[in-house]
Amino acid sequence: MSSATAVDAGPHGLGDLCAGTDLAWRLTQVPARAACRGVFFNMLDDRAAALGPSTQTRYRDFFAVYRYNALQLYPLADFLIRSVTLARLHFGTEHIGRGLREIQAAAFATFGGTMMGRAVLGLLRPELPTLLRAMERTWASGWLVNYSRFEIVEVTPARIVTRFTDEYLYIEHSMVGGLLGIAELAGERVEPEVRLTTPVTGEIHLHRGRHS
Repeated sequence: MSSATAVDAGPHGLGDLCAGTDLAWRLTQVPARAACRGVFFNMLDDRAAALGPSTQTRYRDFFAVYRYNALQLYPLADFLIRSVTLARLHFGTEHIGRGLREIQAAAFATFGGTMMGRAVLGLLRPELPTLLRAMERTWASGWLVNYSRFEIVEVTPARIVTRFTDEYLYIEHSMVGGLLGIAELAGERVEPEVRLTTPVTGEIHLHRGRHS
């Protein structure tokens, strides 16, 4: 596994970054081998650019490296730090959770436009259960991430129940955002309900509404 060079928190230090979050504790829970592909790191930089030149400049000031080989694996702890950094910089300490959700929701649309995203999604009908099943299969393969499990527990006309196990990104923020991004891609309106068993394991129930 390649190492992303900046598992530091930039010039402001990890203490400042952790304010208003459980990030310090969460980083102690992330296994050393947990990793995700560089495409996700690049999406954060792309989101910083979309949020404005000032946000991207401040985001890049935190890290010596901000663009990565899309296909290589890099430490999840670094990605977690970068996600919280971007949310804090643009949305403020009081709104980190909302920032993580919005960043991840928009990032999925960005992923869908990459070569990797087109390969994953290109042959699928843009329906929410179909896209989620593809996500489930990709997760199980260990190709995008190598540490957590994503499952679809139930699909009905009224709701879709998903479960994340050993997911060290924020299920109630980042993973909700990711699912909302997939729903948007499918043209379906959903209302998420989070049921955590532990901070890193739990279900997200997507209550289904009318198609947009």
